[in-house]
This record gives sequence, structure tokens and C-alpha cells, in this order.
Amino acid sequence: MQEERKRILQLVENGTISAEEAIVLLEKLSSQKESTPPPVVPPLAEEKHKEEPHTAEPIFEEQKQKRKTTGFEDIFGKSFNDKEFNKKMDEFMGDIKQDLSQFSTRMTGLVGAALSKFKDLDIETPFGEKVEFTKTFAYPVSDIKSIELEVANGKVDVVRATDELVTVNIFGKTPQKGTQEETITQVTENLSTLTNEKLFIQSANKFTQLNVQLAIPEKHYDVFIARLLTGSISIEQMDAKLIKARTYNGIVRLENATFDHAELQTSNGAVEARHVKGDDLEAETANGRIYIDGELKEVEAESVNGHVVVTTTSPEAHKIKARALAGSVEIYVPKTVALDGQIFTNFGKADVGLSDVKLSEEEEQFLSKSLRFTKELEGAKLLKLVGESRTGTVLVRYTLQ
Repeated sequence: MQEERKRILQLVENGTISAEEAIVLLEKLSSQKESTPPPVVPPLAEEKHKEEPHTAEPIFEEQKQKRKTTGFEDIFGKSFNDKEFNKKMDEFMGDIKQDLSQFSTRMTGLVGAALSKFKDLDIETPFGEKVEFTKTFAYPVSDIKSIELEVANGKVDVVRATDELVTVNIFGKTPQKGTQEETITQVTENLSTLTNEKLFIQSANKFTQLNVQLAIPEKHYDVFIARLLTGSISIEQMDAKLIKARTYNGIVRLENATFDHAELQTSNGAVEARHVKGDDLEAETANGRIYIDGELKEVEAESVNGHVVVTTTSPEAHKIKARALAGSVEIYVPKTVALDGQIFTNFGKADVGLSDVKLSEEEEQFLSKSLRFTKELEGAKLLKLVGESRTGTVLVRYTLQ
């Protein structure tokens, strides 16, 4: 018993246990001495005991183990050993990896397309003096059904014309080769062409900066396409079966437009579609906000890093899918449609502020919140709605109309 007391005191001196813990151990030894006579230790066992002085008693091992336990383990230890918890965590991390993989694949395609364009750059005289110029082209609107622009550097603005001519106003800046007159002639020679009712505007020198203002009369066009390597695209009062606008670095804006199908895409910048009307609209950005507001039957909007806001006032709306990896999602729909909706979020809030819907399924678990809701309305179009955000709130409301 005396040897055990010495061991306890030695543990206190070494800092292995505290004084309070030592008192508890000493009290246990005293109680054991009073209740149980000391065992008779055979000589051989006593010698063996002396040969192994570092062998700890069970009571000391228990105390050491207790001392090693941290508060973090006390709180979360059960969760870490929970198979269901680990399964949910694995599923969440798998979803994140899948999202990033999908976005990475798309962005790789965009970057690859951008690099392929750079291979065609004219790098003979990229620096030195610049020549500024203006050029105007005009065509009867009756001769044009489709319009396509491809500009490496600059911006595109489409506005409504006040006459019956499609007018192309170009403000440019380009590296000088030879005299100013020779440089301007070379750059503008095939800048705008009209073939088979298709107007095509293209930058011949990829180091040429072109700011294109396109004034178009009111007409229903077949196709309008605008592609930029870097720069913004703004389209107003356009009426076409198909509208496509893509830039790798810049804002894409569509306003007061009518279409059957529209695609708006940028790698770095916001996407806006205001006061638009169409059957199908797709919007995508890797870094930027998406804002869509109009009379739309089908909408798909996706942002990697940015908020997504989608509003449709169409009573014929039948599909909305809005998704953000890092950002909130807001969806506004008319009250005159039937609904079949699902919303998901991992770290935000799932908020369906519709008083007349039925919550058919509600689930809230670690790293996962989901709501499913339905609304039956006789004679109304069924709108299927999906809203998803990894880190932000997903909100669904009725429009004010």
C-alpha cells in the first residue's frame, strides 16, 4: 500500500495527474485497505513485480485514459462513430465533388474554346501605335433574316432602329500596319458581309478592339448569335426564334426581348434577362449573379459563385430549375399555376412561403434540408420546380401580380 502511495505522489510530481485526481486515488486506496486485507504476495511474484516497475495498475490506466479524453471527443465522438452520420457526410462530399466536376468539365470546354481562338491571333505587330477608326454599314431589313457577330475584344450593343435599315456602327482600335489608311482598309475590308440573308460581322485582326452598335428595325428574325472572347453583350428589343449570347469575360444582358429559345452564357460576369418573353431560356455563369424576370414557360439557370433569382409571370409556365453552388436561390411564380416542387440546401434555409400548397415531404438532417410541395388547381398548367443551393437559402414565393 505504501508503494502505491509513492507511485501516486510520483505521478503528481511528474504532472501526469492533478492533485485533485491524486486525492481521489488515495481515498480509493484507503477504502480498499479497510474493506479488504492485503493479499499475500509470493516471493517469486514479488521479485517479478520489482523487475517490472513500469507496469501500471488498472486504476492508473483508467485515470490516464480519462485524462486523455478531450471535450471535442465527448461532444462529437458518438457522431463520428455513427454509421448514418458518416454515410451522410460521404454523400455530401460526393455531391460537392460531382458538382465541381461538372462545372470543371464545362469550364474546361469554355477555356479550351478560348485557347483555340488565341491560336489564330495575329501576333506579328501586337504592340506599338494604335489606329482609331469608325465605320458604318447599312442594309435593307428585308434582305436580312439572321445576324451573327464574332468579336475577339470589345463589346456588342443591340438597339431598336428608327428606320427600315439594319445599321452597323463600329468604333475600333487596332495596331497600325503601314499607313493609317492602309491599316483601316485592311481591318474593315471584310468586317461586315451579307450572304444568303445572313449578316455576319467578324473581327479580322484578333488584336483589334471593336465596339459594335447594331441598330435593327422591328422584325421577327430567325437567328441572332453574338460571341465574344472578352467584353460585354447587351441586347434590347430583339424578336427572334433563337437568341444566343456568349462571352468568356463580361456581362450578358437581354432586355425587352421575345424569342422561342434563348441561351445566355458567360464564364466571368453577371447574366440578366429583364422583361423578356419566350418559351425556353437557359442562363449560366461560373462567377456572377443571374437575374431573370419575364413571361417564360421554361427556365434553367445555374451559377457556380453567385445568387440566382428567377421570376416568371407566365400562366403557361411548366418548368423552372434554378441552382447555385455558392449563393442563394430565389424563385417567384404566378399564383395561377399548379405546382410540383422540390427545394434542397445543405447549409442554408429551405423556405416555401406559399400559403396554399401542401408540404408532402419535409426532411432536415445533418448537412441536408429538403422540402417537397404540391398544389392542385383545376384547369391550370402544372409547373415543375426545382431549387437547389449548397451553401445558401432557397426561397419560393408568388409574384406580386
